[in-house]
Amino acid sequence: MLTIVLNEECRVYKANRYLWAKRVLRTIKPQQRDTNHALAAAVLGTVATVLIPVYERSFIDSISRPHPGRYTGDLLALAVLALASFAFAYLRRISAARLSLGTQHRLRTKIFDHLQRLDFKTHDSLKSGQLVSQANADISLIQGLLAFLPRLFGNLLFALLSVAVMSVIYWPLALVEAVSLAVIATASSVLRSSIVPASEVAQEQKGRVNEIVEETVRGIGVIKGSGFEEVQMNKLKSAAHTLYNARVATIWRQAKLASLLQLLPVLTQAVVIGLGGYAAIEGKLSIGSFLLFSTYITFLDTPIRQLSSLVAVAQQAQAAIDRVFSLLEIEPEIREPEHPVTIPEGPLDVIFQDVEFSYNKDAPVLRRVTVTIRSGETVAVVGASGSGKTSLALLIPRFYDVQSGQISIAGIDIRLFSLKDLRSKVAVVFEDSFLFSTSIRENITFGVPDISEDDLIWAVKAAKADGFISQLPGGLDTVVGERGVKLSGGQRQRVALARALLKRPPILILDDATSSVDPQTEADIHEALTNYAQQHTLILIAHRRSTLTLADRIIVLDEGRVAAEGTYEELWETSREFRSLIATSNDRFVADNTATPTLSDRIQPKEHDDVVPPRLFQRRIDQTPTQGRFSFKKLFKSVRLGIAVGSLLVALDAALSLAGPLLLRRGIDSGITQRDLHLVIGTALLLAGVGVLDLFVVAMEQMVTGVAAERFLYYLKAHIFKKLLSLDMGYYESEMSGRIMTRMISDVDAFSSLVQIGLASSLVALFTFALIVIVMVALSISLSELLILALPFALIASLVFRRYSVRAYRSAREKIAIVNANFQEQLSGVRVSRSLGQSERVSKGFAESSTIYKEARMQAQRAVAIYFPFLGFLSDLTTVAVLGEGGSLVLAHKVAIGTLVAASLYVTAFFSPIQELSQNFDEYQQVVVATAQIRKLMNETSTVKEIANPIAHGELRGDIEFVDVRFSYDNSPPYSLDGVNLTIKSGQRVAFVGETGAGKSTIAKLIERFYDTTSGQIYIDGTPLGDLDLKWYRSQIAYLPQEPFLFSGTIADNVTFGLKDTTLDDVETACREVGLGRLLSSHKEGVFYEVGDKASKLSAGERQLVVFARLLLRNPRLVILDEVSSALDLTSEAQVQSALDKVAERRTVLIIAHRLSSLKNADQIFVIDSGSIVEQGTHDELIEMNGYYNSLWTLSRQE
Repeated sequence: MLTIVLNEECRVYKANRYLWAKRVLRTIKPQQRDTNHALAAAVLGTVATVLIPVYERSFIDSISRPHPGRYTGDLLALAVLALASFAFAYLRRISAARLSLGTQHRLRTKIFDHLQRLDFKTHDSLKSGQLVSQANADISLIQGLLAFLPRLFGNLLFALLSVAVMSVIYWPLALVEAVSLAVIATASSVLRSSIVPASEVAQEQKGRVNEIVEETVRGIGVIKGSGFEEVQMNKLKSAAHTLYNARVATIWRQAKLASLLQLLPVLTQAVVIGLGGYAAIEGKLSIGSFLLFSTYITFLDTPIRQLSSLVAVAQQAQAAIDRVFSLLEIEPEIREPEHPVTIPEGPLDVIFQDVEFSYNKDAPVLRRVTVTIRSGETVAVVGASGSGKTSLALLIPRFYDVQSGQISIAGIDIRLFSLKDLRSKVAVVFEDSFLFSTSIRENITFGVPDISEDDLIWAVKAAKADGFISQLPGGLDTVVGERGVKLSGGQRQRVALARALLKRPPILILDDATSSVDPQTEADIHEALTNYAQQHTLILIAHRRSTLTLADRIIVLDEGRVAAEGTYEELWETSREFRSLIATSNDRFVADNTATPTLSDRIQPKEHDDVVPPRLFQRRIDQTPTQGRFSFKKLFKSVRLGIAVGSLLVALDAALSLAGPLLLRRGIDSGITQRDLHLVIGTALLLAGVGVLDLFVVAMEQMVTGVAAERFLYYLKAHIFKKLLSLDMGYYESEMSGRIMTRMISDVDAFSSLVQIGLASSLVALFTFALIVIVMVALSISLSELLILALPFALIASLVFRRYSVRAYRSAREKIAIVNANFQEQLSGVRVSRSLGQSERVSKGFAESSTIYKEARMQAQRAVAIYFPFLGFLSDLTTVAVLGEGGSLVLAHKVAIGTLVAASLYVTAFFSPIQELSQNFDEYQQVVVATAQIRKLMNETSTVKEIANPIAHGELRGDIEFVDVRFSYDNSPPYSLDGVNLTIKSGQRVAFVGETGAGKSTIAKLIERFYDTTSGQIYIDGTPLGDLDLKWYRSQIAYLPQEPFLFSGTIADNVTFGLKDTTLDDVETACREVGLGRLLSSHKEGVFYEVGDKASKLSAGERQLVVFARLLLRNPRLVILDEVSSALDLTSEAQVQSALDKVAERRTVLIIAHRLSSLKNADQIFVIDSGSIVEQGTHDELIEMNGYYNSLWTLSRQE
């Protein structure tokens, strides 16, 4: 239950009760001037507001005396105060906007800068979805709180000053008001302590939803390729449902607070009528004083109504502040030295001395490693997957720090060098070749932006990238797309290699940097590296035997220890581990049966109690609205009952809230003037009864509208996510993930802010607005005419404001999409930025995009700062007009004095709804723009379309035929595939080989139907591919792309992803068969070991093995392997090949490969060159042809 779940969090909250406030003060300190201006304007505006009832009292007393006095001076003073209030309200709003938006910008850039500063180990523990949530939703909540704080300060000051004025006039009633305010403050404090933990749970769940979306966008190829859309959809719905429960539980606590806050002012008004009426009858209180007290209470009514919403915002903002600062207060473990030493010029030796290292205490990665790498030496490091090869390499530039021992360069401990100096001497080409969504030129020069064209061309040629770059239409200026998606894996690796070579570092580390290139290209790269290595230190993390030919010396790692070192020939003679590692996959290999811990020894996944809403609202969400075609009308229709009931409750609340002035009129006209104390007391009791009734109405109103709003948000999230899953790969390869995430985060958050907090208050305001007009007409037609005359001015101002502000808000939404895309990409590429020493430059670029967004928001806020104070000014002038006209009517005995008092209170209440709506207008405009963006997304059409009645055969056989297939990614020449004809029989193992960028992966994508052919036809089991049911078809395919993708969670979660009725024994057996037994043994959690965000806790080889374990269990009919063994050492590859032999029985297997040694048993091999099949046959047949394949085979035999 919620109480159980949140007990500990409540204790933590109480212990850190004021920490968040201190953090807020620290955050706004850089904008002290804006803060001072906002607070000063709030103070002066409040003083003007407090004086208004004083002059109204003077006016009423003047006309209610037996011998009326002059009152024009009072009306003139009220008009001057109205103008002053307008000026101060403008200054408060514009200053608060600068403060809040400036703080939002500063926090966003602080988060970004901090992430750029954090070390790799810390990034391994962080979750991308949560970080995106903190940089968007959390800081937006903080911005909303800061925008409201000056007004809150003004409201608190108004409460104090109004009590002071009342105490001067009649202290007993002032005491009543003071007690009422004290009770409100106490109740708010007590109830908010239960809201905070529930709000924090909701915020955490919101981050979890964002994680799922981010993960889906990142792994969309695997999800669509293997038909996992329904699995991800169910995962999102489950997380969104938990978020729904947490939000409803929070709303219930807020509803209790809101209803109590609604009751207390009404009870205070009742006491004013009762006690004040008695005092008036006794001659101790004037009618004007009656109006003053009532006006003050009316003025306080709106802030008190807003207080419940403010508490809700404040609790969410408090949770957001804690989350943001918890991130900002994380200190990187890698520290700069206080007095850095300069790395000497000349030869740089690298020495490991008794080095021990682990990512966590339970699993050592390197054990007492002692190695010397001499300057100018080329050293290869080999070992099984997970043996510590990459970890050893990453310790040299201090991406991680050793736990014990020492690494030195030129005889000096690397911890004594500044990180910038160290990383300027050491360059790393990571096994994951990350590229930014810019041009090839900008990617290569990323680490050295001011490089000459000659040096750039040298690096391109050295990396053997000049060939494919020259064939691109844009050459070096070709934009590569997000993560380099428009390039093949091998092309990305060559661009990344050129980027590292351009720095000409004395020490160059290549972490399997040529795994995705063909043998001929690799041979050319090796030739260039041989020349480079003559004057530089080269460290190679190697899987291929051909890479070892570059090495002067080879180091063999086994379970984190140096098992052997020497030349190739020496190790072949003396090291069993080395011979095992470089054994080819043709050698039979016995599956790794290393024992794994028993189930009882493992840590089971952590169980959490659900956050449970009140029993009345404990119903499963109807999933029908998430099905079928999307429309906002349909979504609103799905919650129409909640809206209808909520609207009735809102109308009743509005009617009850307007009872006060009418009962006050009755108390004055029929009670005080007639000296009828019983009637006065009866009126007071009647008003108290109305307040108690409204208590229950408000509680139910908040719950009903809140639950309806949360259901609406749930359905909206589900529809958007469903749409994202339905879009084809072309959309994802042309749209940056940050922009896609904006639809599910920023745009849904825009709805969230409005429907969670502003919906109920807006409905109350609208109903109040309409009811006041009706009541005013009933009271006095002539006075109501003055009220109605003010409406055209409000309408014209609203139309002008809307026209201007919509453009500003639309511009701001476009700018925030750019900011989010930038944040997302730089977060993904943070390791590249850190390694190349470009953190400051990317931070500067991000700050510029964030500044542009801030200025776009300020454009809208300038209009807001004029428009809403103008409405307040109009309200005050209308009050002056009503008092002036009403005074004449009272003197003419056409209107009773109580009626005029009630009318003046209703004028204030008439414009209060407009002020109330003003608090939600910012959210409303953002919703208008977000609606347009969401509609645009929902109207996106997929180029891959299904026919009306698609075919599903039952079980796929796996026959494939290409007939004159041509394909271009932009549907125009040059073609990526040009006239391809091929036939693959069911159960065959078929390989596609060729140089990088020849079109091999494109064939796989067409078979998956990620794209449709430009011309020609593809047949599956004799049926045109376009006629097949895609869901049925892809559910029988296992698609493994070049980069292994794992979901967040445990190894078991990933191995069983999308599978049902899988036992633990099945998972363990699959893991052992692909060679994961050793990894499971090294962690007490076994198959429940968490892989980390983006599988950061596993090596590239281990990630690939987990993917293969999933493949074993999934038992597909068609298997597509796109260079999936490139990250594996040969031993692991042999294990995988052995497991694959079992999978391949009676199944069609398509292999895209650069390692040709594993293809001798293929039934067919197709050789692709420039998008065409140039050779085909078995291995032996192709060797006999003595053509292109034979030349590739000759090169590959070096492996």
